[in-house]
Amino acid sequence: MPRLTATRAEKATVAFAAGPVLVVVALKCALELAVAGRYGWHRDELYYAVAGLHLQGGYVEFPPVTALLAALARVSFGWSLVGLHAITILASAGTVLVSVLVARELGATRRTQTLAAVMIGFSPGMIATNLLFQPVALDQLATMIVLWLALRLALGRGSWPLLGVAAGIGLETKYTIAVVLVLLIATFLVWRRDILRSWGFPPAVTIAAALLVPNLVWEASHGWTSVHWFLNPPPSGSDETRPQFIVNLILLTLVAFPVAVA
Repeated sequence: MPRLTATRAEKATVAFAAGPVLVVVALKCALELAVAGRYGWHRDELYYAVAGLHLQGGYVEFPPVTALLAALARVSFGWSLVGLHAITILASAGTVLVSVLVARELGATRRTQTLAAVMIGFSPGMIATNLLFQPVALDQLATMIVLWLALRLALGRGSWPLLGVAAGIGLETKYTIAVVLVLLIATFLVWRRDILRSWGFPPAVTIAAALLVPNLVWEASHGWTSVHWFLNPPPSGSDETRPQFIVNLILLTLVAFPVAVA
């Protein structure tokens, strides 16, 4: 892949649209906080909250960060559902801000940055997942940070060690970010192999692996139970059929389709 031209690189230095973007983030947080305690506890939230009472290096279905944050919410707010939801609402606000940074790196104008904030912040999928205390909203933030840092590396102004930290924390948040990391490495191998040959790649891998050690130790001492669980998952607790899932997925992302086409 050819190097970026000077014109393209200069566009990426456009000023951050702080005012309008922060307004969008504030409106999003206000909307979600207004209904944060309205619908009661979701069964999964009870599970994560109880996991926060038994802190350890891992759990059958998820790594430890979610339980750590559940414990933090309990210490900070007591057994408050609004306090628990505040964690994921803040995470979703961070996802919006980092998504705008991604747009800015690609040369987005202030108006386009604001559009990105609105599209990410108020997409039905984000609103739905950000209102529940689950690893999903935390994973969205971790994934967006990883993509932003990887983009900066591709543009020649990133940091492999920072990406290693983000990857390690992301893996301790939700295992599915491993798919993103594999695809990123594959992309670099095909189009930007020079990035993988830089001095920072081995330290980044080392940092990510070191951050994952507590979970690996827990898994090893529990017979790699999470691996067995993912290979043989139990039946879904939902009665949603596969066709319904596909239709719902389209509905959740349809708001962004015209912008993607444009």
